[in-house]
Formats: sequence, C-alpha cells, structure tokens
Amino acid sequence: VVSRDYAVEEINKIPGLKAYRPDGTYLLYVDMSAYQMKAVDFVDYLKEKVKLVIVPGGKQYFGDLSEGHVRICFATSRAILEEGLKRLKEGTKLLREEKSLDL
Repeated sequence: VVSRDYAVEEINKIPGLKAYRPDGTYLLYVDMSAYQMKAVDFVDYLKEKVKLVIVPGGKQYFGDLSEGHVRICFATSRAILEEGLKRLKEGTKLLREEKSLDL
C-alpha cells in the first residue's frame, strides 16, 4: 500500500477526521471541523499532548475556506508516518475524552 493510501485509510478510521485521497501531491488536507475548534487550537493541542506537529488551516495560513482543516505531509519513511498517525490517533482520543465529544 502506498503511503498516501495508507495515511488516508488510517486517518479515516479516527472519529471526527476525514481525509480525501489526493491525485497528485504529498499532502493531505484533513477535515477536523467535527472537533468544534479552530485548526490552530487543534494543532497546538496535539503538539502539547502527543508531540505531533502538523499544519493548521485558517485565514492566516491558507485562507478562510481552510478553517476546520489541517495539512499533513505523507512524504516520509513508513516508520515516521506510522508514528505520526499513532500520535494523531492518541491525541484525538485524548481530546475527545477531555471535551466529552461523541464523534
């Protein structure tokens, strides 16, 4: 399985996240709007809680329409990609528990 497909499949298993399979890039734009928070706050939470750094959407970064999304690069080794997705899964689980989100 290519890294793109692996990343999309794993992200789509995480409650509240939706990744779309791109045709020709090494970046995923992931919809995290179900978490009901700004993308920059979502990213800051993951950085603090599980040491995961991803790029937030939002007016400051990619324009108004990118709010509620984060950008994840899958152009890396499989080991790093797996570790990053593991941290994403752990961080979102903590966030759902902390905010009592039923996603």
